[in-house]
Amino acid sequence: MNFKKATLPAISLLLASSVWSSGLKSDLRLSGFVSTGYLESSHYNYPADTEGGTTAFSELGLNASWTPKDRLTVNGQIFAFELGPYGNYDPMVDYLFLDYNVKREFGVRFGRVKREQGIYTHVQDIDLSRTSILLPIGMYDQRFRDISAALDGASLYGNIDLWNDAYLDYVVYGGVVELEPDGGVGGVALTAMSQAADNLAVEYIEAADNRGAQLWLSPGIDGLRIGFGVTEMSEVEAAITGSISAYHPNPYFAGLPLRSEFSDFTLKIEQLSLEYFVGEWNLTSEYAESTTSYDAVSSIAGTVVSGGPGKSKARTWYASLARRLGRFEAAVTYSEENGGGLLSSGGPDSVTEDMQLSLRYDVTDFWTLKTEVHSLFGTSRLFNEFNQNPIRSERNWTLFAAKSTFFF
Repeated sequence: MNFKKATLPAISLLLASSVWSSGLKSDLRLSGFVSTGYLESSHYNYPADTEGGTTAFSELGLNASWTPKDRLTVNGQIFAFELGPYGNYDPMVDYLFLDYNVKREFGVRFGRVKREQGIYTHVQDIDLSRTSILLPIGMYDQRFRDISAALDGASLYGNIDLWNDAYLDYVVYGGVVELEPDGGVGGVALTAMSQAADNLAVEYIEAADNRGAQLWLSPGIDGLRIGFGVTEMSEVEAAITGSISAYHPNPYFAGLPLRSEFSDFTLKIEQLSLEYFVGEWNLTSEYAESTTSYDAVSSIAGTVVSGGPGKSKARTWYASLARRLGRFEAAVTYSEENGGGLLSSGGPDSVTEDMQLSLRYDVTDFWTLKTEVHSLFGTSRLFNEFNQNPIRSERNWTLFAAKSTFFF
């Protein structure tokens, strides 16, 4: 099935037809959130322009859930965010789908559906779901939100009894994700070329097919669940333009136009997850391996100078322990990424290690305050598409974050 035909206009038309035919007499629930924050780092700019501090760290969303008929629900959210140069408060349809729950063991969603991958992908906007402000950066990078949150397509889900009190939750999904030139994938490509070229720009970047599954086993032990997820993105096409850097070893090439085309891009991620609640304690840990393959052709002044397949691997994991004390919560998280993919050039460029302390205080049921500090080693997650990190000479650095979120 070609999910690229399941475009958002068609989805919106289907949902509008459902609303029109069912009337407005059924249950309608509205809610939302708004958050603002501050980020500051001792060196480098991550995930925004943080060296020197920035308040360009905000999110807002309005969501609705409507049940026109028994077992049929319409869910949607409008979302906007700013994370330094990313987001720019451009409103997006975060998700918008029909959910028909045939029975506990089987349901179907169609439209712009949430992507379920690991513990936090489908709830990354919900501050109440975690203690921390920033999720482990090797696994949940907010700069990739344009592709991580949802896809246009369909998903199947259900809950199956196994033995005694054990059961299995499953989600299987497929569709297409729309890539943005100023999004995370474009940022990776621009960063990978930034050491050799100037005046870089994404000429085009095309949508990607995405398919995957997420399984959650609850083995009958109170508070414990174990997950396995796999997702694969393919058929990404992109072109990057620029000019050869003035610092090129051969002065003849300096200033000449450069163009690189990427095709047959495939990204596969396999992820193991564990979550365990014991009293006021919460332990979470995840491990993921990703493999990227692609074909690339580069030309200088119209002459092909290099080309062929490329491949990279990365591994990331984290462990987090949180403790709840009334309205106060604290968590310690250690995360590590090794590989770095397209951004790796060996040494500290191929790794990021992060020791993180997070504090959260729920002022009311609708207002949450958070603060955290990160002690980092390595630079594998640093982007340079806007020349924000041209030199990576410092191995150890720190990042401070604060955030306030209101729910309504």
